[in-house]
Amino acid sequence: GQAPAIFGRLHPRYGTPWAGILVIGVLSMLAPLCGRTVLLWMVNAGSFATVVAYLFVPIAFLALRRLEPELPRPYRITHPRTVGIGATVLALGLLACFLPFSPAALVWPYEWGMILAWTVIGLLVFLRYRPNKSANR
Repeated sequence: GQAPAIFGRLHPRYGTPWAGILVIGVLSMLAPLCGRTVLLWMVNAGSFATVVAYLFVPIAFLALRRLEPELPRPYRITHPRTVGIGATVLALGLLACFLPFSPAALVWPYEWGMILAWTVIGLLVFLRYRPNKSANR
């Protein structure tokens, strides 16, 4: 995986990823101590990240339809291209809500700084834990 192995370990009794739950629990308890303003920045930056994830889902959907047309799919969609393009346009519309000229614009440098910091951290974690392509051959 792309995360440290401890996050993949399951609790022997409950079958839940105990380390991940523990980390999220501790962070959730500490976040309100930052104050209302900082907590709002965190929520807004997290909302932006969620919309970016929503954008990548239909893009991946369209790409897989084109690159792997024979791939077995557990569901059927009558007009996949229309649905994929429509979902992409809607996600781009949601993303536009965060641009500087919109009423829900992210605050510079705080919210954009958080997004940049988490992107850099995510990239470093990805580079550290990405699968080795030569080992898969």
